[in-house]
Amino acid sequence: MYIYLHFPNGTTTLTDGIQSGYEYTRHDNLITAHIQHNHYHIYIDQHSITATYKYIAVRYQRGYSIGRNSYAWASKDNYKGSERVHLQTLQDMIQELIEYRTIDGLDVDYWRISQLLNAMLD
Repeated sequence: MYIYLHFPNGTTTLTDGIQSGYEYTRHDNLITAHIQHNHYHIYIDQHSITATYKYIAVRYQRGYSIGRNSYAWASKDNYKGSERVHLQTLQDMIQELIEYRTIDGLDVDYWRISQLLNAMLD
């Protein structure tokens, strides 16, 4: 799993607990976080969480898009396409991140990511 923390002055990369890149201080404000696990990506900022897989994107409590088409989340149950499995996987990843601060059982409970998630949920 790769975690990218984007600050105003640079980006820090966390790879399996090893930190590289920008050396942030406690005074730096985290702008966004990007988590890459297998072929899935999760983007977190103060206003939203978006999980993506190839051309599929799920926006927490907002909806999903497949290619250029956007849909309301309530329509997921009626969607019959082959992407439905990935839609559910992306939604499950977002829920697991919010509730347990993990992705597929791997801990991502970094203080700075928790701060972004808390700001987004408030």
